[in-house]
Parts: sequence; structure tokens; C-alpha cells
Amino acid sequence: MAQYLHDRTRKDIKMTTEKKDRTHRIDELETVVEAGRILMESGAEIYRIEETMTHMAGALQIERFSAYVINRGIFASGINHKGIQESKIISTPDYKVHLGRIEAVNALSRELDANKGSMSVEELSSRLQEIRKETAAPLWKTLLVYFISIFFLSIAIGSAWQNALASALSVLVMGLVVNLIEKHIRSSVLLTIIKCIAITISANIMYQLGIGSNRGIIILGAFILLVPGALYTNAIREFSENNYSTGMSLLLTSVVICFSMAVGALLGTELLPFADQMTEYIPAITSSPTYILVRAAAAGIGTTAFAFLYHSPRRYYPDQGMMGAVSWLLCIIMDMLFHKSVLSIFIAAFTASILSRFLAVRRKCPRTVFLSISIFPLLPGLSLFWSIYLLMTGSTPNALISMRGCFISAFAIALAISSVQQIPERFFTRLAGRDIKDKK
Repeated sequence: MAQYLHDRTRKDIKMTTEKKDRTHRIDELETVVEAGRILMESGAEIYRIEETMTHMAGALQIERFSAYVINRGIFASGINHKGIQESKIISTPDYKVHLGRIEAVNALSRELDANKGSMSVEELSSRLQEIRKETAAPLWKTLLVYFISIFFLSIAIGSAWQNALASALSVLVMGLVVNLIEKHIRSSVLLTIIKCIAITISANIMYQLGIGSNRGIIILGAFILLVPGALYTNAIREFSENNYSTGMSLLLTSVVICFSMAVGALLGTELLPFADQMTEYIPAITSSPTYILVRAAAAGIGTTAFAFLYHSPRRYYPDQGMMGAVSWLLCIIMDMLFHKSVLSIFIAAFTASILSRFLAVRRKCPRTVFLSISIFPLLPGLSLFWSIYLLMTGSTPNALISMRGCFISAFAIALAISSVQQIPERFFTRLAGRDIKDKK
């Protein structure tokens, strides 16, 4: 009897061990894919998702690992340390930019790569789940950031302070409306339309009350919060890197968002008897040195507020605000000197990309944390919306002209970013290392 119990216990232990091994084998690949899922849901670039997954797979001894990432989809396969071939296919929902998660996954990947074998798969999976957790900001704080970002970014693009105030107040109204109905609406298109209706109606009411002098500029200033400038620029970037499926998906998404915004603006106009269509895009801008500095400073404050909305770690706010102000100031000055907006945008984006790579090495975090914020004032989101709005209101010739400028601006930004990517990493590593050494 004792021998029977002994043999039975050994058999149970063996079966438990084999079960744990099977679970362990599954967890290796699933954990790597989970890291990719978090990055994709947080708005990371395709190449970053693939590189991070590859580094993690190597640290976990997954051989012949291969990952193919497209918009909202990840395909991964590899051979684990037992010699068993595994594969995984997942899809992800629409992403929401979360720079904090991107930075956290990047830091975890560095730690895993630097200490191969010292971190178990279970610990890695637990760390990833901690990264995924998120505490929602209180409504008052979100609305305050809405107000600050739109007020200062409206001034940055040339709005008078009265119009900027009306834009910021319109966004507050939109934020309150969305807070009431967001849980009950699943369609992102319908939600975007409702947001724009709320902005258009509140902007027209404020214009009638004497808050602001140009209803079109007020509405456009408020729409800065909603325009898909980053999506559109990323679409052009993916096309330039031969990621055609992802590029087309991002392009169609940005166009659909702008169509939804235009529909919302038109419906909001029709709902009020005293409302009127927008007739102006960019206000007349004075070129005095003082006003240029004010616009640059406003861009810096506005981009810092957007850093909060993008869930960026707070320790990077000063760098992000400084870069937003510098890139916008450089763009304004170059445009005044050469009167070529495309060249101005390229130079500003190129400078922002250089600074982003340097700070990424210096701060040991992804350059996306700095780049996505610093180029925010340069993104052609408003011009893309304006093009589609003109198309829907029957101004086809003006719409085509605006669309041409929008595409060229996005291409200039994509070209600037891609050009900086060609610079060897060791250049920035040596530069940052030399600065750190001198400081010490």
C-alpha cells in the first residue's frame, strides 16, 4: 500500500510538472505578444512593436522568432526552449495614445534584455499586467487640461485671445456632453459627430454673446482637440516605409474622422437659426517679434497640456514643452524668411526629430515620448479637416488646393522623421554620453 501511494504521488508530481511546463511554454509566446498588444493599443509605431517583441523573445530563449504587425493585428511564431513550434494571432481594438505605457514596456524590455535569465515568465507577465492598469483622471482635471491646451494652441496658430477663450469654453461644453453620453455610445463615428455638434453649437452661441469675433476661427480652434493630425502623418510615414496595409488603414481612419467632424459641424450649423458656415481658415497673423514669441510660448504650454492627455510621464513635461515651443518658433521664423511653408515644416520637424533621438538616449526612453508631442503644432490635422469640410460644402477647387498643401506638409514631416532615422544610433549615444561625462 505504501509503495502504491509512493508511485501514485510520483505520478501526480510528474503530471503537475508537465502541466506547468505546457503552461510555461504557452506563457512565453503569449507574454511576448501581450507586450506587443500593449504597445499597439498605446499608439506605438509598427517598427517599435516588432523590435520590442523580438528583443523580449530573444531574452526568453524563443528561437526563430518572427513577428508581423499590421494595424490592429499581430502575427507571431517561434520555437521555445523545448523545441516546440508555437504561433499566436491576435487583434487589438482602436488605440488610444498612452506614452506612459510605451515608455514602461520599453524600460521593461531593456531590463529583460540586460538581465537575461534572471526574470521569470511569470514575473514578466505580472509586470505587463501592472503596466496595463490605468487610473482614470478625475473629470475636473481633464476638463482643465482641455481648456488650457485649446486656449494656448489657438493662440499659437494665430487666434486672438477672445477667440481662443471661446474655443476653450466650447471644448469644456463638449467634454461635459461626452462625459454624459460616452458610456452609452459604441460607435466612434457617431461620438465624433456629437462632439462636433456640441462644439459648433456652443461656439455659435458664444459668438452671439460677444465672446470672440470670428465664429469660424472659434470652431477651428476647438477642433484642434479632435483632428487626426498624428494619424494622417503616421499614414504617410507607413507608406514611405512600404507598410502599405497599415498606411492605408490609418489614412482611411483619419479621413473618416474628418468626414465625421465635417458632418457634425454642418449639423450643428443647421440646428441653430443664427449659425452660419465657416468661411475662414487661418486668421491674419502679425509678425512682430513679441507676438512671435508669445505664439511660440503658447505652443509650448499647449503641447505640455497634450502631454497630459497622452498620459506622458510627468518628468518629461519640461522637455516636451520646450521642444513644442522650439519647433513652432522655428517653423514661424523659417516661414517668414523663405515664405515656403513646406520647407519651414520640414526644418522644424527635422530639428524636433534630432532632439527627440538625443533625449531618448539621454533619458533612456522611446523617442516617441518626445517626438509625438514636439511636432504636435506642425501636424496638418486642421488642414485635412478643412479640406474635407470645403469638399462637403461645395468648394471643390479650394478643397483640392487645401488637400494638396495638407499632403505635402504630412509628407515633409514624414520625410524629416525618416531622414533622422537613418542617422546611426551611436552618434546620439556618443553625444549623450559625452554630455553626461562632462556634467559629472
